[in-house]
Amino acid sequence: NDSYLRSFIRQNELFATDEVIPINLSSPTTDYFSDNVSLETIIKEPVKKDRGKGSIRSREINSVGFQIDEQYAWISIETKQNISNSTDYELHILLLDNPNYNRIDVNIYNGTAHYQNFSSKSYKIDDHKVEIENKSIKLQIPYSAFKDTNSLLISADIIRGNTLLDWTGWQKIEIIK
Repeated sequence: NDSYLRSFIRQNELFATDEVIPINLSSPTTDYFSDNVSLETIIKEPVKKDRGKGSIRSREINSVGFQIDEQYAWISIETKQNISNSTDYELHILLLDNPNYNRIDVNIYNGTAHYQNFSSKSYKIDDHKVEIENKSIKLQIPYSAFKDTNSLLISADIIRGNTLLDWTGWQKIEIIK
């Protein structure tokens, strides 16, 4: 019976088709730092069982947000508990069709964002802003990094010391210009 065989096929990440999230390029009317507006959620993490002890258990990613306009790209990480100054929060972006850059990697530690240089085509610029408020980190990156890009992959990590505490899967985004 073929229904018996189908019962062994997982209908999730192994056999799933990639979900692509379209994000429209908007006009630069919203300041996501001063306006109390949330970014569009592109990664929604499932509720996890508690693992670890104390503050390590609370370092979990709830969601990642992304929005882009003609001046900036805005990226957010929402966590289960307040953002810790002694924990690294990382964003990884792979630009799939950009001739100038292959990746953007940002480490946020103690309220400061630093670009990481993992390859000769890593994007690195000092013109960025970061805002931390309770359970949220918002990062503003100049639009010039995404100007020649129509699609990208994005993920986020939380690291303390050498321990990877939480991470997201990669999410594909299509920028509609």
